[in-house]
Amino acid sequence: MAALTFTQQGDMYVAEQSVSSDFALHLESNKPGNYHVYQKSDPSAARPAVNYIYNKRTEIDEQYIVRVPATITIKSTVPITYGSIIEE
Repeated sequence: MAALTFTQQGDMYVAEQSVSSDFALHLESNKPGNYHVYQKSDPSAARPAVNYIYNKRTEIDEQYIVRVPATITIKSTVPITYGSIIEE
């Protein structure tokens, strides 16, 4: 399990984590917010290959499939009180 550390960048809270296998993402916040989860396997690509959006939630528990090693970027409109990634 990898605990995620979020830093404030402008009006968003952002965390990044490298993964090399399928993973589960868990996020918690004290108030509803909007979350973007980006999956990018090619560092030279201008945009992420996959973009998941979750709106008006205080908790996320999701499973993701990764076919090749990737960098996962999570952006939130509200502070995250707890976040983790568990690779399977």
